[in-house]
Amino acid sequence: MSSPSIKGSEQGTRDRIDDDEPPTAPCAPPACPFIKLMALERLDGNGCYDCNGSCSGNGEKFQFERFRALMAPYRPDDFKVAYGGHVYAQSAYAASKTVRKDFVLHVRS
Repeated sequence: MSSPSIKGSEQGTRDRIDDDEPPTAPCAPPACPFIKLMALERLDGNGCYDCNGSCSGNGEKFQFERFRALMAPYRPDDFKVAYGGHVYAQSAYAASKTVRKDFVLHVRS
Protein backbone atom coordinates (compact mmCIF):
# COMPACT_ATOMS: atom_id res chain seq x y z
CA MET A 1 0.00 0.00 0.00
CA SER A 2 1.57 3.29 -1.02
CA SER A 3 0.48 6.79 -0.18
CA PRO A 4 -0.25 9.30 -2.93
CA SER A 5 2.61 11.57 -3.90
CA ILE A 6 2.67 15.00 -2.33
CA LYS A 7 3.77 17.83 -4.56
CA GLY A 8 4.82 19.99 -1.56
CA SER A 9 7.62 22.11 -2.94
CA GLU A 10 6.41 21.74 -6.52
CA GLN A 11 3.11 23.39 -5.66
CA GLY A 12 3.33 27.16 -5.88
CA THR A 13 2.00 29.56 -3.29
CA ARG A 14 -0.61 30.79 -5.74
CA ASP A 15 -2.03 27.26 -6.02
CA ARG A 16 -2.45 26.95 -2.25
CA ILE A 17 -4.18 30.29 -1.61
CA ASP A 18 -7.86 30.67 -2.28
CA ASP A 19 -8.48 34.05 -3.92
CA ASP A 20 -11.70 34.48 -1.95
CA GLU A 21 -9.93 34.04 1.40
CA PRO A 22 -9.54 37.35 3.28
CA PRO A 23 -6.01 38.47 4.11
CA THR A 24 -4.74 37.45 7.54
CA ALA A 25 -3.66 40.97 8.51
CA PRO A 26 -5.14 44.31 7.46
CA CYS A 27 -3.07 46.76 5.44
CA ALA A 28 -1.61 49.73 7.28
CA PRO A 29 -3.50 53.04 7.02
CA PRO A 30 -2.05 55.92 5.00
CA ALA A 31 0.78 57.71 6.78
CA CYS A 32 -0.46 60.26 9.29
CA PRO A 33 1.49 62.03 12.05
CA PHE A 34 1.09 60.32 15.44
CA ILE A 35 0.18 63.59 17.16
CA LYS A 36 -2.69 64.07 14.71
CA LEU A 37 -3.96 60.50 15.26
CA MET A 38 -4.02 60.99 19.05
CA ALA A 39 -5.39 64.56 19.09
CA LEU A 40 -8.08 65.22 21.70
CA GLU A 41 -10.44 68.07 22.48
CA ARG A 42 -11.43 68.78 26.09
CA LEU A 43 -15.22 69.04 26.33
CA ASP A 44 -17.32 71.18 28.66
CA GLY A 45 -19.55 69.34 31.06
CA ASN A 46 -16.95 67.90 33.40
CA GLY A 47 -18.66 66.69 36.48
CA CYS A 48 -18.94 64.55 39.50
CA TYR A 49 -20.21 60.99 39.79
CA ASP A 50 -21.85 60.07 43.09
CA CYS A 51 -21.12 56.44 43.79
CA ASN A 52 -23.87 55.98 46.39
CA GLY A 53 -24.81 52.32 46.59
CA SER A 54 -23.54 51.37 43.13
CA CYS A 55 -19.82 51.07 43.96
CA SER A 56 -18.13 50.86 47.33
CA GLY A 57 -21.17 52.30 49.10
CA ASN A 58 -19.11 54.84 51.03
CA GLY A 59 -20.73 57.87 49.39
CA GLU A 60 -17.53 59.08 47.71
CA LYS A 61 -17.80 61.44 44.79
CA PHE A 62 -15.53 61.01 41.78
CA GLN A 63 -14.47 63.90 39.56
CA PHE A 64 -14.22 63.30 35.82
CA GLU A 65 -13.34 65.17 32.67
CA ARG A 66 -14.50 64.46 29.13
CA PHE A 67 -12.49 64.41 25.92
CA ARG A 68 -13.40 63.83 22.28
CA ALA A 69 -11.09 62.41 19.62
CA LEU A 70 -10.46 64.76 16.71
CA MET A 71 -9.72 61.85 14.38
CA ALA A 72 -11.61 58.58 14.19
CA PRO A 73 -9.67 55.54 15.40
CA TYR A 74 -8.05 53.38 12.73
CA ARG A 75 -10.49 50.73 11.55
CA PRO A 76 -9.46 48.17 8.94
CA ASP A 77 -11.98 47.90 6.09
CA ASP A 78 -13.07 44.39 7.05
CA PHE A 79 -13.66 45.27 10.72
CA LYS A 80 -16.82 46.85 12.09
CA VAL A 81 -15.19 48.15 15.28
CA ALA A 82 -12.22 50.36 16.12
CA TYR A 83 -8.75 48.87 16.36
CA GLY A 84 -8.14 48.47 20.11
CA GLY A 85 -4.54 49.66 20.20
CA HIS A 86 -5.55 53.15 19.08
CA VAL A 87 -8.29 53.35 21.72
CA TYR A 88 -5.97 52.20 24.53
CA ALA A 89 -3.25 54.66 23.53
CA GLN A 90 -5.73 57.52 23.31
CA SER A 91 -7.25 56.75 26.72
CA ALA A 92 -3.79 56.90 28.34
CA TYR A 93 -3.15 60.20 26.55
CA ALA A 94 -6.48 61.61 27.81
CA ALA A 95 -5.67 60.48 31.36
CA SER A 96 -2.31 62.27 31.15
CA LYS A 97 -4.15 65.53 30.50
CA THR A 98 -5.97 65.30 33.86
CA VAL A 99 -2.88 65.29 36.12
CA ARG A 100 0.09 67.56 36.79
CA LYS A 101 2.89 67.70 34.22
CA ASP A 102 5.37 65.89 36.51
CA PHE A 103 3.22 62.73 36.70
CA VAL A 104 4.45 59.87 34.52
CA LEU A 105 2.50 56.96 33.05
CA HIS A 106 4.29 53.71 33.86
CA VAL A 107 3.64 49.97 34.21
CA ARG A 108 4.44 49.64 37.91
CA SER A 109 1.74 50.20 40.49
